[in-house]
Amino acid sequence: MEHPLDFSELEALVSSRSFHMEEIDRLLGWEIMVRFFTENTHKPMQPREFSDRIGVNPRFTNRINESVRTKVRLLKQ
Repeated sequence: MEHPLDFSELEALVSSRSFHMEEIDRLLGWEIMVRFFTENTHKPMQPREFSDRIGVNPRFTNRINESVRTKVRLLKQ
């Protein structure tokens, strides 16, 4: 019989990179939706506040910006 508090599968899930990326996407979507419905889209969110809200490293926004720049440069070629 399994122990009712066996968290081994949960621990494996939470430590997986794909789980983290899905959660980041979900939280990004939530923040965008909240800002849209509260009509707060005109005021930029600071990178530290943004990263804190979605639970990522503060350098995450820099990596995203660099990724977008790289893709735009490739499309222009």
